[in-house]
Amino acid sequence: DTVAISYSNTSVNAGGDPGILKYRIQHLINWDIQLSYKKWAIGVTGRYYSTMRVVDQFLFSAGSNFGDLPGYFQRVGDGAWVFDVRLGYDWKWGRIGFIMENIGNATYSVRPLGVAAPRLTTIQVGFKF
Repeated sequence: DTVAISYSNTSVNAGGDPGILKYRIQHLINWDIQLSYKKWAIGVTGRYYSTMRVVDQFLFSAGSNFGDLPGYFQRVGDGAWVFDVRLGYDWKWGRIGFIMENIGNATYSVRPLGVAAPRLTTIQVGFKF
């Protein structure tokens, strides 16, 4: 017997829409607000990533080495909001900044099996020459 392998029989399609390609995030929203006063600046960034609706079926098969991937998709639901904040101060010799990414420590993924890093804090120093 021959088994035909096709897009349809190798995919898990949680959204039910046959027009969605594998590993695509259907909806992405980005926004950014920054307020500056004299030498200070404060900003907030927000991003929304919808959940991938179509992935390869082998990722969900019993005995796969990919952990609780079905559970992850169920926990994430329709998607995840990610927020970043930043604070900066300008001197005549440069700039110092404090940046915190993913302040809510949200679990999200923009690539298959690539769960994004948790909260990340950065101190940035720039010099003018």
